[in-house]
Amino acid sequence: MKSVKAADAYKILNSYLKEEFKLLSYKKFKHSKLGWHKLLNAKYLVFSFQCNHRGWDYYIGSDVLIYIELYENVSESSIMPLEQARLRELLETQDLQELVHVQNYVINKFHPYDWDVKKAFPSASQEFLECLEKQFEPVVYPPSHYNVEHIRYYDEDDLHKWGEYLCNNLRNISTRIENKWRNV
Repeated sequence: MKSVKAADAYKILNSYLKEEFKLLSYKKFKHSKLGWHKLLNAKYLVFSFQCNHRGWDYYIGSDVLIYIELYENVSESSIMPLEQARLRELLETQDLQELVHVQNYVINKFHPYDWDVKKAFPSASQEFLECLEKQFEPVVYPPSHYNVEHIRYYDEDDLHKWGEYLCNNLRNISTRIENKWRNV
């Protein structure tokens, strides 16, 4: 199995999202490798995507974290958001169910550890060990925050699926968050 570098993940997602964000009047957000911003009542609505810092792994692939935030300005590099939204709050039931379906499609590609996790991490807490094992479990509906904000991928095909999914839902997500934050 060929690993997927973060640069490739950004490139694939950008190929889907760039034009869609442009159609919705967003501009490139320079403080993110993959992000866009839009002026909203003298504040800035920002969508950004961050590949997991640990990189791709043979057993569990990797993931991209989705940020949806409102900023006072976008000219500083170390700015704190005024508001943050969860993707889960912005999706209709059917769209959330589709997200769960794609997550589980990806998880089915994962390779359970072929080594004893407890021996590899003898001083690890039980909570940590359980967290490692849960990565292979299917996502259930309704999904947790983690299973919505972190879109998981194992190969480039998964990133193409996520690109299509996000494009199909971006207009509705953007409209909902703009309506929510219009008077903030």
